[in-house]
Amino acid sequence: MAQLVNIRRNEPDPFYRYKMEVLQGKVEGKGNGIKTVIVNLTNIARDLERPPEYITKYYEIEFNTKSNIEGDKYSINGQHSNERLADVLDGFINKFVLCAFCKNPETRFVIKNKAIEFKCAACGKRGPADMKHKLSSYIVKNPPKASTSKGSTHDEALAQQPGLPPVSTTGSSSTVKKEKKSKKKKDEDEDDVVWLTDTSEKAAEERKKHFLGDATSVVANMMADVDISSNKGKEEQQEEEPQDPVSSITAFLASSPSDQELMEKLDSVQEEFELRSSATAKAAIEALGQNAEGTVKLIKNQQALIKKISKRRDGKLGILLGLEELCVKDDALLKSIMGILKNLYDTGVLSEENILKWYHNKAKSKTVIKTCSPFIDWLENAEEEEEDEEEDA
Repeated sequence: MAQLVNIRRNEPDPFYRYKMEVLQGKVEGKGNGIKTVIVNLTNIARDLERPPEYITKYYEIEFNTKSNIEGDKYSINGQHSNERLADVLDGFINKFVLCAFCKNPETRFVIKNKAIEFKCAACGKRGPADMKHKLSSYIVKNPPKASTSKGSTHDEALAQQPGLPPVSTTGSSSTVKKEKKSKKKKDEDEDDVVWLTDTSEKAAEERKKHFLGDATSVVANMMADVDISSNKGKEEQQEEEPQDPVSSITAFLASSPSDQELMEKLDSVQEEFELRSSATAKAAIEALGQNAEGTVKLIKNQQALIKKISKRRDGKLGILLGLEELCVKDDALLKSIMGILKNLYDTGVLSEENILKWYHNKAKSKTVIKTCSPFIDWLENAEEEEEDEEEDA
């Protein structure tokens, strides 16, 4: 039986009901032809209820390399460890599977007007996807043809429990097809009601006439005006609602605010999303950095702003957590992380205590931890070396 892990790997609850298979990678080939095959990607895609092509494309984008699809065999050029593959898969899950509000993986795509929204079956809320990510453009151009799930891992576990009726696998194929077709039609009809209702004045008038009759058309017109105005107001309100703290701060940065205005925005974001102080600073670094180039420029050119963020409660820890999250998403930044930490240490933004506490107690990415280990070794031994030099002098 395949080994399972929580879909949210940072969720420690052993009874967390959303499970997926543990990722299994296999390196094949040599030299320039070396590639990493994700052996059980189809099963992972089933558990996440996403097409395997989307996950493969996400790896291609994140690793800045080419992917290969040969039947049910999915691979990425280059040699990648299972640990690194799992870290990147976490990024895909956070961006394209989990609900931004309740963090449950019960979302489905709704593509409308070249934009992607998530509709969550768990909490009922809708939120936009990160359209800045290249995978979003790929999904719009290659929308899901049908549900990719034959029953997720947690659904299968539920069906197999004692006392529950077994899932029938008998019956003619035509009956099964009719049931699937009927279910699909029902789902499409429900979607039409939610997403595709015509709210134009003419359509509203026709609906009111149908239910109330021509004799009350005047009243119907008045009701239609109210409905349209109400719907428009709700749509505008929904568009204004940010989906997560990082998106909210990113949108605010478009107005080129002053440092003081940004600090005030962080206060409002912390209150709005009920965040811990460190999580607010973390979101600020993610929004300000975005990618390797942006993060390097931020550290180099906006020291005053970084110091203001560091002086917030738990701000120093938040800065380190934000840098860690950005490194998980960007290999180019991962290569520069030791230089960035050295810069923040030399300029006094971060102390030795701050960095060591994050590294030993708070850092989660094993890849980031491994990459930073030479700098941590230097940091832990630097004071002893200085004392030895003073004694020799």
